[in-house]
Amino acid sequence: MDYGVLDYGDMNWLAVFCAGLAYWLLGAIWYSAIFSKMWRSAVEEHGVKIYQPNRGGMGVKLIVTLVCNLIMALVLARVIHQVGQHMDLLRGLKIGAGVGLGFCATALTMTYVWQSPPRRLWAIDTGYQIVGCTIMGAILAIWR
Repeated sequence: MDYGVLDYGDMNWLAVFCAGLAYWLLGAIWYSAIFSKMWRSAVEEHGVKIYQPNRGGMGVKLIVTLVCNLIMALVLARVIHQVGQHMDLLRGLKIGAGVGLGFCATALTMTYVWQSPPRRLWAIDTGYQIVGCTIMGAILAIWR
């Protein structure tokens, strides 16, 4: 039986970690500097309570987000590995963008269709996923 699909032993673990960390850092910049006011406004308009600094729990949210970003980086690294040896920056960007659009953005879109949040919230959240996956694809393609 071929277990190659489940074999992660040949991964560049430092590249996987750095790709996941880059995605996580993008989220910090995306949601706190670039789109902070617009995102907060859209979330509150949708009736969702945002993290309050005096209530705690921010550390857990940041750690869970980092773990999710690392898992996404690991799976994307495996996808890039399975695609083949002819990998360059452009191909990595395309694969990352394809994963961001084809999986992350569509999954969010299905959820948002039912939850009916403001469209700018959908645009900010899906934009982050597409850009984040594209960056990870680039890192993982060139740093194999």
